Amino acid sequence: MRYWTPASDNQIVSRQPTAFLPRALLGGRSKARIRIDIVDREIVRSSAIRAVGYDRESLTLEIEFHKGPVYRFEGVPEFLHRGFMASRSKGMFFHTRIVDRYLSKQIR
Repeated sequence: MRYWTPASDNQIVSRQPTAFLPRALLGGRSKARIRIDIVDREIVRSSAIRAVGYDRESLTLEIEFHKGPVYRFEGVPEFLHRGFMASRSKGMFFHTRIVDRYLSKQIR
């Protein structure tokens, strides 16, 4: 994983896999290191989908929508991600091949 860097709307965002919690969240104790698993996302051309990220090791697909929410899909094979990225209509591919077929969770 790469280190977190602020980016403009048209850049790939890379984030550090660990972070510090502020003392207030830890009940007055000193800072603690936690692991944050975030997939790097790539901006795509789509009227509904803003960015897509994929992690080969965990078979995790993350999809960020223009309207705000980000969903994480578990167990997505790499060939499906490649097909998704190559598709002319990302929204159609998403609805026909990903939604309701893979375990998902809204992460933002």
